[in-house]
Amino acid sequence: MPVPGTCSFAGWEMLGDSGVRWGVVPLGVKVEGVGYLDNHQTEPDIKVRNTYEEVAKGRDEQLEAAVAELLKEIK
Repeated sequence: MPVPGTCSFAGWEMLGDSGVRWGVVPLGVKVEGVGYLDNHQTEPDIKVRNTYEEVAKGRDEQLEAAVAELLKEIK
């Protein structure tokens, strides 16, 4: 399924011995013709929605679809 757009990486630091952590985004991913990928949704080649009932049984329908697609490529 589509993934909401976030593609930046934060570096976290401690503020002395205060227990306070703060972060700064030092790196973002940029694609030519698109710009930074923040706020841009990633669309998969194959869309498979995991259903609650199957997840509760321990099945991952997205993973199964991905493996089936990869097996097609190696045959």
